[in-house]
Amino acid sequence: MDDDEKNGTPSQADDGATQAHATTMTSKERVAHLQALLDDADTPSDPDLDEANADHDFDIDAPSQTFITWPTAASILAWFPHVPYFYPVERRALRVIAILTVIAVGLGYFLSPLAQIKSIQVEGNTTLTKQEVLSAAGIHKGLSVLSVVSQVNYFSQRAKTNPQIKQMQIVMSSPNEIVVQVKEVNKIGYALIGKNFHFILADGSTLKQPVGTKRPTELPLYDGFNSKTELKQTSEQFSALSPAIRAAVSEILWSPVKGNANRLILFMNDGNEVLVSADELTKKMKYYPAMASQMTKKGVVDLQVGAYATPYGQ
Repeated sequence: MDDDEKNGTPSQADDGATQAHATTMTSKERVAHLQALLDDADTPSDPDLDEANADHDFDIDAPSQTFITWPTAASILAWFPHVPYFYPVERRALRVIAILTVIAVGLGYFLSPLAQIKSIQVEGNTTLTKQEVLSAAGIHKGLSVLSVVSQVNYFSQRAKTNPQIKQMQIVMSSPNEIVVQVKEVNKIGYALIGKNFHFILADGSTLKQPVGTKRPTELPLYDGFNSKTELKQTSEQFSALSPAIRAAVSEILWSPVKGNANRLILFMNDGNEVLVSADELTKKMKYYPAMASQMTKKGVVDLQVGAYATPYGQ
């Protein structure tokens, strides 16, 4: 008998038997064995070793010198070898079933009353009311959120049937609330059509709904225009002016002459008149406030060629 056997130390044959036994262990035995390894890490130290250490002086404030070697991930995984629970075809089938289940649940939610629109906010409207915007787009409470979100282009195009709506976007702010963002076409004046006044928009179009027979005063009156081309050119130029200059104009008269077929006469609220070409209205009118502030008498400001002012009667 050799020394290892005398001292009770396991021989190589015993190591082989242990490995063979580990290979044949069941899953429950492996879990129990792993738990035993983890429990051994928490086992108190040897009393004899503690007594021997007590004979020595140790610095209480010194960092601890006790180290615990925990099982590594590799050692743990070694006891749980990968076992294919399903054949590849079965795994693919399970994935398909899971995906279809998620889709079915999602569709069921969006088609249920839980996914209906309960709150609608409208932003960006200045002259249009909230109800006018929603009526033009065909949006109302109770619609399915899915139907609105999936057909944003449809509702946006439908909203443009109102000539005052230039652009519209729909944003979901919560599962049951949407925000309708609107960009309007500004109203820049009035025109007398027949016996009624109608709004003129920045793109040159005229609203069909009349304002009334009494002339409004909050926007300038457009007069003397004989074609849509003339009105469109002037309205686009005028809408590009600053709000302060637009508010200073009382009336815009299309008044062509031999030397200028696009001449406009602008009657200002301060009593002055401005002569300017329709195609240069935006470019030239920006000089008017400075010139008007230097005039000592009311008169005509000519911006057709150059820029100069002439008092009335001269």
